[in-house]
Amino acid sequence: LYDTPTPYIAAWHQAPVNVARDTVRMHLEITSPRRAADKLKFLAGSEAAMGAWIGDIPPEDAAARLRDVVEGVQL
Repeated sequence: LYDTPTPYIAAWHQAPVNVARDTVRMHLEITSPRRAADKLKFLAGSEAAMGAWIGDIPPEDAAARLRDVVEGVQL
């Protein structure tokens, strides 16, 4: 998405203790503190306290940018 390496925050979530333990083992959540190529995102109180992330761009724009990146990847 950006011309420079993107910093990221990785969060590994372990399996639930009781409910759904047989169906969920572990999952990885990766987020970036960037909101633009030259701007870092600082968490608001609601984001930090509740994990309710506020997007800085409309979801349609984010989806279009991700599609453009994926189309450029050669396997």
